[in-house]
Amino acid sequence: SNADNLADSELDTWLLFLGSWRGHMVYQISKIDGELYILQEGYSLMLSTAIARLENDSSKKLLKDSLIGQALVENPDLQTLKLRVIDLNAEMRVLKGRLSLYESQFDTVSRVVTRRGQERFKI
Repeated sequence: SNADNLADSELDTWLLFLGSWRGHMVYQISKIDGELYILQEGYSLMLSTAIARLENDSSKKLLKDSLIGQALVENPDLQTLKLRVIDLNAEMRVLKGRLSLYESQFDTVSRVVTRRGQERFKI
């Protein structure tokens, strides 16, 4: 791999760089995960309340999808909350992709360092 061609000091620099970014991604993901959990719980609670009210006010049985749509149309705060949850889920997906990239690159460089260390002890 290209990492095989790097000097030891360059490998150290890459391990520090990739490890730092990996740590930063984990931090960002955990921060968003906490916010996402709270917002999803709030959304579920608000949606359940709105659906219960709509079902109570209706003389006929409405489909769940219709109730959700109607609840979103009637409640701008619920709409805003749902859009925020969608945005955070998308951001989480992007961050997880970046984390995977940093982890795989870190692992590659780490294997080269380990292999070089083992080769030095054989001599």
